[in-house]
Amino acid sequence: MEAFEYSAAPAPVSFSIRNTPARYRRAERSGRKRAFVLSDPHHASAGAAPLMRALGKLGAHLSTDAVKHTPVMLPNA
Repeated sequence: MEAFEYSAAPAPVSFSIRNTPARYRRAERSGRKRAFVLSDPHHASAGAAPLMRALGKLGAHLSTDAVKHTPVMLPNA
């Protein structure tokens, strides 16, 4: 996946498989009070969990319920 960012009201959304200090600084500078981190189970321990630790009190919740954007074909649909 290529890293990209999408900003829309009311909150910016950042997509990346990399856990970088810049991501934390961006969240801190944005003036936001809390950050929600979403990951798939495969990337949770290597990327999302360290990011949550780096976010400290800024990290509101880590969800590992993300799934790939693959269409589901229903039988006889």
